[in-house]
Amino acid sequence: MESQGFFFVTGVSMYANTLAHNLMYSTIRLNVVSADSVGTGFYFGFRHGDRHETAIITNNHVLPPKAGTYVLSLPIREASDPSQQFPSGKHYTLNALLSEQDVIRHPNSAIDLCCFSLKKLRFTNLPVGFVPFYRHFSDEDIPADDQIFDAIESISMVGYPSGLYDETNNLPLVRRGITASPINFDFNGNPEFIVDIAVFPGSSGSPVVICDLNGYSDIGKNGALTFQLGAQRLILVGIMFSALTRTEVGTLNINTANSFTFPNWMHLGRAIKSREIRNLEQEFFKAKPF
Repeated sequence: MESQGFFFVTGVSMYANTLAHNLMYSTIRLNVVSADSVGTGFYFGFRHGDRHETAIITNNHVLPPKAGTYVLSLPIREASDPSQQFPSGKHYTLNALLSEQDVIRHPNSAIDLCCFSLKKLRFTNLPVGFVPFYRHFSDEDIPADDQIFDAIESISMVGYPSGLYDETNNLPLVRRGITASPINFDFNGNPEFIVDIAVFPGSSGSPVVICDLNGYSDIGKNGALTFQLGAQRLILVGIMFSALTRTEVGTLNINTANSFTFPNWMHLGRAIKSREIRNLEQEFFKAKPF
């Protein structure tokens, strides 16, 4: 690896057009310098009629409401050419400004989702001729309302737990687990479900997907179970927004007794159902009229 200022060369891009490879290029590490926090964002292609626009989706608390402008530091991969078909093997850490007024928030303030258009990022050190490389989700990746999932599904989460990532190759970390509550049910009446997976600060905004690479069980509308031998599927089922914790209470004896409490991670996370992206998309185009 060769470093030249904010510019990194990894030599060979090692990219293959597979579901798993594309998933690794679907997220972006959001270092919100002005809030001293790190979260996960992912690319999503919004569509309204014949209009297409790429946005980055994350949680509201990653970009907390504030007056003025966010200062962001974003590691972004370069495409090999304007067609954006392949990465060049290079990435840049770009500094950007984003106005609060350009952050679109979910119409229900209780749902921890927001987004912003890539076009609204004002880069301060963008190289001449730079073309970003990424892969985005789209509405076709969101399950239909009547799609039936099994009560326990294997899931993957892509992001930057505790801000960690492969800095040399600018790649996120993937964690795997299972659903702890059925996807088809709204947990406690809210548009969310619980996953049995380790979640830490920095995971906020991570896409939660079902990524089957070598066959899967499919439940039909009539409840019949079939196995799709050797088939692949990628379904965006949720967006991580919170970890579940429990409060531990104890006593520390050093000459005198002192009590203490601290949160203990339960290896459980809360994910917003991906269908809520559609409500966010409506707000996005309301704020950006034709």
